[in-house]
Amino acid sequence: MSYLSQVVTSVCFLLCIVEAHFSTRFLAFFDKGVDTPESKVLSVREALKGKPGCRIVYEYELTLKGFAFDLDHDDSTFSVLETLRDEFNNDEWPLTIEVDSEVRVY
Repeated sequence: MSYLSQVVTSVCFLLCIVEAHFSTRFLAFFDKGVDTPESKVLSVREALKGKPGCRIVYEYELTLKGFAFDLDHDDSTFSVLETLRDEFNNDEWPLTIEVDSEVRVY
């Protein structure tokens, strides 16, 4: 491997570490799964798209209705999560938001 390739690889690795440190991946999904209207999912997704430091990274459609998103750590992180909880979570269409983590089956 050339010196330049090693430098590029090292820089990319460091950027991944920095990004992981300054952002967290969350899951947002509706508890009623596929029975949830698409308009509900779209409204939450659109609310997040307008927030700085938020990126939708994956959408779930088969058994879950929702998506994964990255949210940068800053002063507005908790307010974004509170807004989602307060505006979109209700008894008719419960919305769960949790930190994404690795799941293992032994």
